[in-house]
Formats: sequence, C-alpha cells, structure tokens
Amino acid sequence: MKLLLLIPLFTISSFSQTLGKKMIYQVNYELVSAVYGNKIITDYILLSSESESIYLTQESFSKINNKENFNIIADTINNKGEITNIVKVDTKNHLFYTYKDFEKDSLTFTNFANEKSYKVSEKNISFDWVITDEEKIISSYKCKKAVTHFRGRDYIAWFSEEIPIFNGPFKFNDLPGLIVEIYDSELKYSWIAKSIQLNKDLLKIEEPNLKYKLIDIKTSVIFSDKELINLVSLNQSRLPQNVTSEGLKIKRGTIELKYEWEE
Repeated sequence: MKLLLLIPLFTISSFSQTLGKKMIYQVNYELVSAVYGNKIITDYILLSSESESIYLTQESFSKINNKENFNIIADTINNKGEITNIVKVDTKNHLFYTYKDFEKDSLTFTNFANEKSYKVSEKNISFDWVITDEEKIISSYKCKKAVTHFRGRDYIAWFSEEIPIFNGPFKFNDLPGLIVEIYDSELKYSWIAKSIQLNKDLLKIEEPNLKYKLIDIKTSVIFSDKELINLVSLNQSRLPQNVTSEGLKIKRGTIELKYEWEE
C-alpha cells in the first residue's frame, strides 16, 4: 500500500521558528476490522506530540463541533450466543476518541453503552514489546518489526525511528518511533498509516470538553458486557425453541478480548 508522504522539508529559518514549540504530527490511519463475518473500513486520525495525543474517526474530526458519529452494535446472534451480524446506529451527540496524556501517565476514551455516553479513564498502557531484527520499507520509511500481547490478542507492529513520536493508533504506544502499521495475528484488526504530516496550524492538543459521566475501565467493561447480554435477550426469539439466552456465553469481538483482572 502506498503511503502518502506529506512531511514538509524545512529550511534553516523555518526550522528555527519551530524551536520552543511542540511538534504535532497528524497521521491518517485506515482501520480494517474483519469480525462478526463482515469487513469494515474506517478512517482515523491521530494527532500526536511528545506529551499528548488524540485519536478519533475522520468523521468525528470533521464534525467535532456537532459531535455526530456512528456506533457499531450487535444485531444478530446465533444459537451459541455469538454475534453474527452488525448494524450501524446513529448515535447523535456522541464523540468517540482516545486521549493520551503521557506526562500524567493517563488515558481517557469514550464509550457508548445502554444508550448513554461515558468517558472512561485508565492508566496509559505500558506495552511489553519485543523488537526483532526484521525490517522492511513502507513507502520510503525504514520500519522495524515488534511484537506484543495485549488484552487477548497477539500483535505485530512495524514502526519507524525516522518519525520521532513514540505513539500509534488506538491505545498502542511505547515504541521508539511512530507505529506505521499494526495488526493482530488473526487479522481481525489492522491499521496502516495512509499519510503523515506535521500539523503547523495546531498549537496544542486538548481533550474535548464533553459532559460525559466519568467511569473507570472495569465499570466500562461491565456496561459493555451487559449491553451484549441485553442484545441476546432482545434477539431470543431468533434462537431455536430449545435454546434460551440464559446462561449463554457472550463472546466479545472487540479489540480488547480479555483484561488484566480476568487473567
């Protein structure tokens, strides 16, 4: 896949003007998710400096003033209680984003569950990366391979030390260079950078000031799991007569499958 290279060349005078000012990169990622039997492509934007970042959908970025977006929820289940189909539901007045504050070692993201919007807090993730000797060129960037395990999935990442931000899409970070490409071993979720540029207009990255109720990560997982259980109940009529929703095991299909406290 061709990576659009948009990082400008600096003259000595223009570079001197950036001294004392945070360098903010804008990375456009394409996320391909292949879960629930469907393939979905979503465009995301990462705005990142060395101290903070925000990751949000292209639609959220474009419509941040009226905060319109879409949430993907389960629609159909099979007789094993597994999700087999999905629909898009317009969740007006909800903005999906992930905000990282590296100086405070904090991470905040939004969740939509049970028809309510929440802001979820947890510590910034400390990844146990293993950097290998394998290298490849993605567009003109020399990238190195790294692997890790994160909340139920094994990931392969390609990062470039030529881009000096230790960050990546979603919650991924902590490599010595920008994550240009990352995917899980089953190819259920994969991200690749489509363009990388310096955002010279943005002076500071700030978390959106939204009046969502603040909850912790464990509470957010409980809410999301309960929503899946409710969906099973709502779709009980679609199950065979000899099967009920009670006692059915709910299989998560989200990026995060299993959490630390569930190990």
